[in-house]
Amino acid sequence: MNGTLLWVGGVLLWLLLIAPVVTFLWVNWKHRRQEILSGVNSDGDVALKQYFEEFQPDLYKLVKDGKEDVTECFRKYYNGQFGRKHFVIPSVFLFLIVGGLLFLCKLILDPALKSPVPKEPGFLETKAAIVVFAIMGAYLWVVYDQIKKWWDSSLSPEDIYEACFRFALCIPFGYSVSLLAAANAGPVVAFFMGAFPMQTLLSVFRNVFGQKLGLKESQANEKSELLKLQGIDAAIVECLNLEDISTILQLAYADPIRLTIRTNLGYSYLIDCISQALLCIYTGDKQPVWQKYGLRGGFEAMNLYRWQEEENSVKKTEAEAIINVLSTDLGIPPAAVGNILWEVSRDPYMQFLYLSWASGKDLATLYKESTGVI
Repeated sequence: MNGTLLWVGGVLLWLLLIAPVVTFLWVNWKHRRQEILSGVNSDGDVALKQYFEEFQPDLYKLVKDGKEDVTECFRKYYNGQFGRKHFVIPSVFLFLIVGGLLFLCKLILDPALKSPVPKEPGFLETKAAIVVFAIMGAYLWVVYDQIKKWWDSSLSPEDIYEACFRFALCIPFGYSVSLLAAANAGPVVAFFMGAFPMQTLLSVFRNVFGQKLGLKESQANEKSELLKLQGIDAAIVECLNLEDISTILQLAYADPIRLTIRTNLGYSYLIDCISQALLCIYTGDKQPVWQKYGLRGGFEAMNLYRWQEEENSVKKTEAEAIINVLSTDLGIPPAAVGNILWEVSRDPYMQFLYLSWASGKDLATLYKESTGVI
């Protein structure tokens, strides 16, 4: 009876691990692609064409020569970068590794079976208990993380590879931390250490054993300049750092679609951050002053530039008034403010962002008429 219950429990735990991955690939993955495609669709696909021209010149040549439909070209590009095929190998590894570890737990817990780990009296004080608790701790973290990322539609092949790595090292980690605890507390410590993210565990191990060995880890506690932008916190900074983006300049000229695919952050959110970064590289530490007048990023700067160029006297008067008070606040001539607005408006990367943001026909048309771009 105990053996049957262990089999049923193991299968259910294995299915619970599989469910977020399968559901994501079946439903969420398609929605994720459509979210990005909807974000860059505009009248005549001008945003996608501008994207290919600035970021993917090889694909732009195919589109320009009429060899590929622009939307279909984007679908192929997305599938090549983040297609379901990229999930196959890590998922197979994950399911096999977890299946093997759950079977190991059954061998240890089922008294009728022979276990590779010696079964001794007083289970909670044995090495076998450390193995089981370490595996369950890793299971706790991985399943929680995958359910959360399934719900956020942010699951990626990298996450599944990290889960494989987490499970593969859970027993060595469990044994290592148990040596630092009292004999009867080893399994509990192994479980709770297993429930921590991998980066946290590596940091703890570096700190603890680095002190014992007299090694000092280099400290990189300088505050990231990305935190100057609205909506970016330490977690987002860490996510961007994984894509080798650590400065405002790097973010300003990053490929927004590829960055969305790689980080699984929202496309609308990322283009807003990039818009802020693009204005910030022109305004520097004076960005907060610009924000006082509603100029958060490149989007707003382009709108202001467009208004001062309009024939409509009301809009033109309002724009000139804003430029005048802004120049006084900054301590620079109005012409200098106008030049910054012009430079931002003519920046090719900002032009794509604006077209992507102004995905409706009216806004995109206004942009083309006022700037003469595309």
